[in-house]
Amino acid sequence: MFREIEKDLPDTLAKLDQPHHYLSPARLEQFSAKEHFTPEEFRALIKTLIWSHKTKTGLLSELKFHGNEKAALPMFSINDDPEKEPFYKKALEKDEKSPALVTHQWLIENQPELKDLILIDFNAFSETLFFQNAHKLSLQYCLNHLQNLPTNDTTEALGQKLTILFGVIGLIYEKYNDHSNFFPRAYLDDNLLSTKEAQDLRPSIANLYELSQDLAPLNTPEHSHTLQQWKKCLEALKATFVDTNLADYLSYIELDYKEEPVFHSVPYSVSTQLNSILQNCQTYRLLDENLDLDDDSSFTKDLHGLPPHLATHLHPPASNCPLYIAADGPDDDHRKELIHYLANNLHGQTAVVFNSQKALQFHTLELAAALREADSSLTVVSQLTGSKGKLAEQFKKDPANSVLLVNRYFWQTLPQEIHDQIHHLYIHRIPFDPPSHPFILTQSPRYKNAFFDFQIPRATFALRSILNRLTANAQSATILDSRLDSKRYGQDISQKFDQATTIKIFN
Repeated sequence: MFREIEKDLPDTLAKLDQPHHYLSPARLEQFSAKEHFTPEEFRALIKTLIWSHKTKTGLLSELKFHGNEKAALPMFSINDDPEKEPFYKKALEKDEKSPALVTHQWLIENQPELKDLILIDFNAFSETLFFQNAHKLSLQYCLNHLQNLPTNDTTEALGQKLTILFGVIGLIYEKYNDHSNFFPRAYLDDNLLSTKEAQDLRPSIANLYELSQDLAPLNTPEHSHTLQQWKKCLEALKATFVDTNLADYLSYIELDYKEEPVFHSVPYSVSTQLNSILQNCQTYRLLDENLDLDDDSSFTKDLHGLPPHLATHLHPPASNCPLYIAADGPDDDHRKELIHYLANNLHGQTAVVFNSQKALQFHTLELAAALREADSSLTVVSQLTGSKGKLAEQFKKDPANSVLLVNRYFWQTLPQEIHDQIHHLYIHRIPFDPPSHPFILTQSPRYKNAFFDFQIPRATFALRSILNRLTANAQSATILDSRLDSKRYGQDISQKFDQATTIKIFN
């Protein structure tokens, strides 16, 4: 969102992002003097050199890097002493009488004392704050940092010891996970941490710290960012398995999609940090499309520890097109029937939004096949084909004969020009959060009935975010989930929209 806003604001305003998101001309010059480049590094260098003579801000987000080209960014972005860097210094020296636009990350890291703060997209800010206080590490993530350093005896030894350490973490998972049918996890508690396996991790982590001291000769401008990232890996290991804070953090081990062990450590609350930032401001306002459930924002205030007297306002949606709810929407056991319905009822300039990647994959393949079989002129443009930019270009070629298939996160971040082209929207299912989401895991225990008191409000917010992307050009929105009609909780959700639009139940 920062990039979308800052490019439309005058250059007289300060526009502050995290320092490492800015170009360092001196480091770019050092990088360009290298004797050998990988093909990806060379492409990144050429792009950056051409752009560096044109940019006014120095923000690397103005450039598009693909795949392994992104690995070159730490080589020429700001690393140390940002206030001595020309682009960052220029941003700081803007007219102090004018407002400044800053990213969520910049606000969290710097926590400045402010006269007035307008916090845009508050829920995204609180989520950023949550994950900046969390740890998530896998063996491959840690090894990637070592592999970005010159190979020597120390880096090889660290890689071997790290591999053994994660082997032990995998054994702990295998022996102590809860054998859940859905998301088996080994939760770190006093009992697990007192086991021999967990105790054996402590000297191994201490040994990694000791051996890492031998990396000091590699602390050059070229490698300092990688060394900082490696240090963060060590700190996360130590915080999770040595200095474990069970009162404030939920820590657990699970397997990723490659069946490799990954450990998470996530905070139970960020209310203290949030209020510390807000108390640095004489006045502040929170802006978000999702603050209020017709409850004076009580749900949001309680969730984030905000003052009860805080004033909020719910902005009306841009579109008031009718909302259709399928009373007999097919469940996952009748997916073929839904494909048949969509193939016979879809028009162009339509988007179908899914709540899971699995559903998106199935419908991308099956719907495309069904449209071909029906000799339809419609073309399926799926998120699975590439980036947002590529998707937008595909859709813009022939929107009148295109059907867009995306998940809800992709949909919410598409360019405005795409949302303007959508006349019909289909929502596959009520957008519940996945139960495995770390934020859901840590917040659910606060509620007597987490489903009704926590997950239903969040699903309502998510549904509102999807519908709010529609513009005045939209003609209809259809939800293919019969629970909105047949279940009491579904009716509670749909009632939140009956004042903003006309709701029609259909078969």
